[in-house]
Formats: sequence, C-alpha cells, structure tokens
Amino acid sequence: MKRRMLLLSLAALAALVLASCGGEKTVPDLTGEWVQPGDENIYQSAVITDDTIEINWNLRLYHESELYWHGSFTPPDTPGNKYSWESVNDLEMAKTSRRASREEIKTFTYKNGELSYNVTIGHLRMSVTLVRPETLEDGGAD
Repeated sequence: MKRRMLLLSLAALAALVLASCGGEKTVPDLTGEWVQPGDENIYQSAVITDDTIEINWNLRLYHESELYWHGSFTPPDTPGNKYSWESVNDLEMAKTSRRASREEIKTFTYKNGELSYNVTIGHLRMSVTLVRPETLEDGGAD
C-alpha cells in the first residue's frame, strides 16, 4: 500500500512538472519600442503605450524621423504568441506629417516576437515587420 501511494505521488509530481514545463503561456506585453531590422537608410520604428501605437519613418542619413501612424492600441488580454488588433488612426495627428498614413484603420499582428502590418505608398503596398531593438545583434537600427 505504501509503495502504491509513493508511485501515485511520484506520478502526480511528474505530471505537475511536465505541465509547468509544457510552455505555459503568458499574456504578451507589447508596450515599448519596436524597430524595423536591417541596414536600410529609411526604416520604421514604433512606440506602443497602454493605449496608443505611434510609428515613425526614420531617415538614417539625416538623423530625422517623421510620423507615419498615430493610432489606438488595444492590449492583448489572453495568453499566447499571436494577437491582432485594429488601430484607429488619429487623423488630426496625421495632418502634421506629409509622410503620415491617411488610412482610417490599420490591422496589426503580433506573432512570435514580431509586429507586422501593411504600408501603402501610392500604388505600392508592402508588409513591414518590427522587432524589439534588444533582439537585434547591434542593439538597434540607429
């Protein structure tokens, strides 16, 4: 009987250990800085706060930046490695920048440490991916 109790206890302990190591997911915190990786002369960077996302065009050669998007941010409330939200653009802020998007709504997707969205410039549409600066080898795109 003692042996059986010991085996049951060990099995329960093993199940607990496996469950805790099995990738228990947390709610991702997307607030903070994000940057487009690469060595391009023009790149985008973002700052996410509790309720806004602001994206800037950065001109490496001139050490300048200009607003691209200033919109709403709805933080995730469920655990996981994937999250999407629709951001509503602050069109009054968009008027302050000639490079700002005039779109009313933009969909952002977070997946496995990357933030992505589409950028439209005239007839050109491209997907942009941002990462945390600390994930880059050189520490950022500056």
